[in-house]
Amino acid sequence: MADDLEHGSGDEILARADALIGRHKSSPAPAPAGSNHAATGESADDDIPLLTDVVTPTAVMDAPLQGQGALLADTEIISRVQNQNMEHTAYLRVMSQVDDRITNVVRQRVMPEIGSALDQALARITNDLKASIGDMVRSSVEETLRAHLGAISAAPALPKPEVAAASGIIAPTPASPSSSHSMELAKSFEPAAIEARWYPEWEKNGYFKAGADATAPENYCILLPPPNVTGTLHMGHAFQHTLMDALTRYHRMRGNNTLWQPGTDHAGIATQIVVERQLEAQNASRKDLGREQFLQRVWQWKEESGSTITRQMRRLGSSCDWERERFTMDAGLSRTVTETFVRLHEQGLIYRGKRLVNWDPVLQTAVSDLEVESVEEDGSLWHISYPFASGAGYLEVATTRPETLLGDVAVAVNPEDPRSPR
Repeated sequence: MADDLEHGSGDEILARADALIGRHKSSPAPAPAGSNHAATGESADDDIPLLTDVVTPTAVMDAPLQGQGALLADTEIISRVQNQNMEHTAYLRVMSQVDDRITNVVRQRVMPEIGSALDQALARITNDLKASIGDMVRSSVEETLRAHLGAISAAPALPKPEVAAASGIIAPTPASPSSSHSMELAKSFEPAAIEARWYPEWEKNGYFKAGADATAPENYCILLPPPNVTGTLHMGHAFQHTLMDALTRYHRMRGNNTLWQPGTDHAGIATQIVVERQLEAQNASRKDLGREQFLQRVWQWKEESGSTITRQMRRLGSSCDWERERFTMDAGLSRTVTETFVRLHEQGLIYRGKRLVNWDPVLQTAVSDLEVESVEEDGSLWHISYPFASGAGYLEVATTRPETLLGDVAVAVNPEDPRSPR
């Protein structure tokens, strides 16, 4: 290598460098054996000619020993290679920045517009499909109805079907002839009109009656907890009646002798209050009427307002056997209740004694705890001084019921209580 430098071989080295650079620009050249590229496995983009690819390390180390001309030639070679490396590095950096810039512009500007356009196109396609499907379904239904109506009109008159026995199975309703013109379907389900039509039919045909099949092996019965005859249904009734009606219909469809026993409670206190308020509006009272006439007024009010709650139950669709409806003050039920209480008393299972009750000073009768509204009020604490029998000193007792003072004859004291005087 030293001989080459002495005899003007620097031009050959420059030519070799130019050839390597040109080869690098046209196509990536494989890394020479022993070079850093082969050791690190870098990509072709980073395969830039190194100084060792142009001038061997031995030639570089021997260059200072060859003279001033050889040193200048090596300096020119190194400078050219370094410039090429810097240019390529700058080129890669600029390309990377341009790629990042293009990516950001596409992401911020182009992609939202493309996404919005796709969403609008998808919405239009969806609406078109819905409209097409709706038209197809409507056309198919109308054609089917026309075909059925035409067949019914052309068919001979059928004999009137026999009414099925009251077994809980609804007999089919014969179709009435109608014209073959198009029939318009309702846009929404309207249960009010449908239920108002069919429930009276079910009740009139006796589909809810018990004991329809005497040969049925099993019986099923539910007794409706009687609501107040003068009241109205609330959410609790609706929830309870739904469960009971589902059970009743289930056993009825299984073929059991099924009874849902309906009834109403007399609600004596509530009814008496309502009737007395009516009498007050007429400047009268129950004492002015007497017992018999007052009872007649109560029964009259029961007949006027008592059907409200049963109408509501029918509106709910409750499948009760309405022919068996009972009232708690009916003669038969009252006699049964009296007989039951007498038997329980004779057997020692119940007793009659004096108990603390809620007394209504206006109605002059006792009322249950359920019919009393409790109101909290601030009370007073009274301190009563009971004198000792010896006359020396007294015993102070705090109480909220000072009215017992008039009936107190003695005071019991715990002898181990440190507050008690000896």
